[in-house]
Amino acid sequence: VSTQSTGDLTVMLHHPWTYQALVHDLLGLSLNKVKVDVSEDIEGSSAGKQVVYDLDPTNDAFWNENASLPFPGVGAAVKNAMDEYQVRMNEVSKLSNSHEGENEDEKSSLLEGKAKDLSDIVNDIPELQEKKRLITTHTNIATSLLQHINARQIDRFFSLEEGILTKSYIDKKDILQILQGEKGSPEDKLRFFCMYFLATKTITPHEMDIYEEALTNCGADLSPLKYLKKTKA
Repeated sequence: VSTQSTGDLTVMLHHPWTYQALVHDLLGLSLNKVKVDVSEDIEGSSAGKQVVYDLDPTNDAFWNENASLPFPGVGAAVKNAMDEYQVRMNEVSKLSNSHEGENEDEKSSLLEGKAKDLSDIVNDIPELQEKKRLITTHTNIATSLLQHINARQIDRFFSLEEGILTKSYIDKKDILQILQGEKGSPEDKLRFFCMYFLATKTITPHEMDIYEEALTNCGADLSPLKYLKKTKA
């Protein structure tokens, strides 16, 4: 690792915040497939199971359109998709039941008048079924991501790392606080500190001892940091 590539390495260490990057980082997306532990499937059919979802952008319109969104925007996108789906289903329901209570002549006239609409809806059924499948898929994925984010305080890591990248003011108390905190895996904390180390011109030996002790206490392997110290020297 050369000094010139330090900036690139810092970016690579950065905890992500977009939908696609989070699925890679937190759920282990591989070959367009991701495994998700589903505790409360919105239809109840997969509750308590591990489900494998295929996120091929050529077959998943929601993924193709929203993969690059910051995570908070994904929930809004799912809600919009659900609202659109519900509107179409309400239209189907209204047309299916609109002839109830009419006499035979009125029913016949009504059905003739709405034959085209019914035909269009019948043709739309496969699309509606696919939309519902995608809504279920991404509701479950987003729910799983949120559980990981909350458990590991990913939003906090991301926020502080943004400050490191943009060279905003970072309180050293925040650095130590997150290293000593209960949330975040040892790898999360090491990753975060390596970013801070690479982006900070001067860290005193005393400060370094304190940071390394905090990392050791949380179970982090300091080998990558020792390597970076050699390359940065």
